[in-house]
Amino acid sequence: MLALPLAISGRFGKGAQTHAISSSVEAANLRSFFQAKTIRQTTLRTAVEEATFRLPATDGAALRALNRQVEASNVTVARRESEPATGGGPPGAHGPGAPCRGRA
Repeated sequence: MLALPLAISGRFGKGAQTHAISSSVEAANLRSFFQAKTIRQTTLRTAVEEATFRLPATDGAALRALNRQVEASNVTVARRESEPATGGGPPGAHGPGAPCRGRA
């Protein structure tokens, strides 16, 4: 008599444990994604700042090329900071069926 309620209770307990572990792993993955994104963003900003400081010391074609690179990098920084609802997070973080861009 007592075995049936214990078996049912054990089954539901195992399901809750599995769900808790899955949620914990998902949260850790999301945190890792945003940490990596912040590192990429900081690296890009540092490169842009360094290139901007070098602009006055360059001339001719090198100056034009460096200006284009700085402008392109600034566009990338702005895009990554904007966090549009359809592509700012990791793949799968937008819910089932939601569009999601790849990372640049």
